[in-house]
Amino acid sequence: TISVSAFLLNRSSDLKFEGYGIMTQAVDMIEKYSFNELKLHKLQIRVHPENYKSASVPQRLGYFKEATLVEHEVLNGEYIDLDIFTKLNKYKKVKN
Repeated sequence: TISVSAFLLNRSSDLKFEGYGIMTQAVDMIEKYSFNELKLHKLQIRVHPENYKSASVPQRLGYFKEATLVEHEVLNGEYIDLDIFTKLNKYKKVKN
Protein backbone atom coordinates (compact mmCIF):
# COMPACT_ATOMS: atom_id res chain seq x y z
CA THR A 1 0.00 0.00 0.00
CA ILE A 2 1.29 3.43 -0.92
CA SER A 3 0.18 6.42 1.09
CA VAL A 4 0.70 9.87 -0.40
CA SER A 5 -0.11 12.76 1.88
CA ALA A 6 1.47 15.56 -0.10
CA PHE A 7 2.86 16.38 -3.49
CA LEU A 8 4.61 19.70 -3.96
CA LEU A 9 5.09 21.34 -7.32
CA ASN A 10 7.07 24.53 -7.12
CA ARG A 11 6.95 26.78 -10.14
CA SER A 12 9.81 28.90 -11.29
CA SER A 13 9.72 29.68 -14.95
CA ASP A 14 11.64 31.70 -17.43
CA LEU A 15 9.59 34.70 -18.57
CA LYS A 16 10.07 33.78 -22.22
CA PHE A 17 7.92 30.65 -21.64
CA GLU A 18 5.01 32.44 -19.94
CA GLY A 19 1.69 32.65 -21.72
CA TYR A 20 1.90 29.32 -23.53
CA GLY A 21 -0.21 27.32 -21.05
CA ILE A 22 2.70 25.08 -20.06
CA MET A 23 1.94 25.23 -16.32
CA THR A 24 -1.77 24.66 -16.91
CA GLN A 25 -0.98 21.57 -18.99
CA ALA A 26 1.49 20.31 -16.38
CA VAL A 27 -0.98 20.71 -13.51
CA ASP A 28 -3.72 19.05 -15.58
CA MET A 29 -1.47 16.05 -16.25
CA ILE A 30 -0.44 15.80 -12.59
CA GLU A 31 -4.10 16.02 -11.56
CA LYS A 32 -5.18 13.24 -13.91
CA TYR A 33 -2.37 10.98 -12.75
CA SER A 34 -3.02 11.77 -9.07
CA PHE A 35 -6.75 11.08 -9.31
CA ASN A 36 -6.78 8.21 -11.81
CA GLU A 37 -3.61 6.28 -10.96
CA LEU A 38 -2.78 7.20 -7.36
CA LYS A 39 -6.49 7.44 -6.42
CA LEU A 40 -5.92 10.54 -4.33
CA HIS A 41 -8.97 12.25 -2.88
CA LYS A 42 -7.82 15.86 -2.71
CA LEU A 43 -5.31 18.13 -4.44
CA GLN A 44 -4.27 21.59 -3.29
CA ILE A 45 -2.40 24.41 -4.95
CA ARG A 46 -0.96 27.22 -2.85
CA VAL A 47 -0.54 30.60 -4.52
CA HIS A 48 0.65 34.03 -3.43
CA PRO A 49 -2.55 36.15 -3.71
CA GLU A 50 -0.79 38.89 -5.66
CA ASN A 51 0.51 36.45 -8.29
CA TYR A 52 -2.50 36.66 -10.60
CA LYS A 53 -0.96 34.53 -13.34
CA SER A 54 -0.28 31.64 -10.96
CA ALA A 55 -3.74 31.99 -9.38
CA SER A 56 -5.35 31.72 -12.80
CA VAL A 57 -4.01 28.17 -13.28
CA PRO A 58 -6.10 26.43 -10.59
CA GLN A 59 -9.10 28.62 -11.37
CA ARG A 60 -8.90 27.65 -15.05
CA LEU A 61 -8.81 23.96 -14.07
CA GLY A 62 -11.86 24.12 -11.80
CA TYR A 63 -10.23 24.35 -8.38
CA PHE A 64 -12.08 26.33 -5.70
CA LYS A 65 -10.51 28.74 -3.23
CA GLU A 66 -10.68 26.93 0.09
CA ALA A 67 -8.74 29.24 2.41
CA THR A 68 -6.10 31.89 2.89
CA LEU A 69 -3.12 31.15 5.12
CA VAL A 70 -2.35 34.49 6.75
CA GLU A 71 1.33 35.46 7.04
CA HIS A 72 2.28 31.87 6.28
CA GLU A 73 5.68 32.28 4.59
CA VAL A 74 8.53 34.74 4.51
CA LEU A 75 9.42 36.25 1.15
CA ASN A 76 12.11 38.91 0.84
CA GLY A 77 12.09 39.41 4.61
CA GLU A 78 8.32 39.91 4.88
CA TYR A 79 5.49 37.60 5.83
CA ILE A 80 3.11 36.81 2.99
CA ASP A 81 -0.29 35.17 2.72
CA LEU A 82 -0.98 32.10 0.60
CA ASP A 83 -4.30 31.23 -1.03
CA ILE A 84 -5.21 27.55 -1.10
CA PHE A 85 -7.08 26.27 -4.15
CA THR A 86 -8.55 22.76 -3.85
CA LYS A 87 -10.02 20.10 -6.11
CA LEU A 88 -11.67 16.92 -4.87
CA ASN A 89 -11.76 13.61 -6.68
CA LYS A 90 -15.54 13.18 -6.85
CA TYR A 91 -15.24 9.74 -8.41
CA LYS A 92 -13.13 8.07 -5.73
CA LYS A 93 -14.92 5.31 -3.88
CA VAL A 94 -14.53 5.39 -0.10
CA LYS A 95 -13.67 2.05 1.50
CA ASN A 96 -15.31 1.23 4.84
